[in-house]
Amino acid sequence: MGEVDRNLGPTRTAAAVKAASAMAEQYAPRDPEQGEQGMLALCSLDMMLTNLGVVDLGDGSDVRATGFEGLGMSVHIEGEQILGVSTFAGELHMTNTAFDLVPKLLDQIVELLDEAVR
Repeated sequence: MGEVDRNLGPTRTAAAVKAASAMAEQYAPRDPEQGEQGMLALCSLDMMLTNLGVVDLGDGSDVRATGFEGLGMSVHIEGEQILGVSTFAGELHMTNTAFDLVPKLLDQIVELLDEAVR
């Protein structure tokens, strides 16, 4: 386990996931306009990457994931492309949301991944 994994370890627990969800709930927008302003403030970057890594909910947790898809949001900025990639139960999942979708983007990514693992 590398240093980054050790440092992020505490954030990858069921308790941390629950605490983060509770904190986010406190800041939930009360109307569409407030939601739009919040997303524009958070996402007005040229590029944003996140990597939570492995989340271990543990065997004793009352949190049970049956699936996971991410990222499924869009701030409706012309030209934006939001690509969510996650692995759940040994399967890779990809989603693409955009103001204007790039034709066949996901197909091209799948092609490249297929070539890389051959």
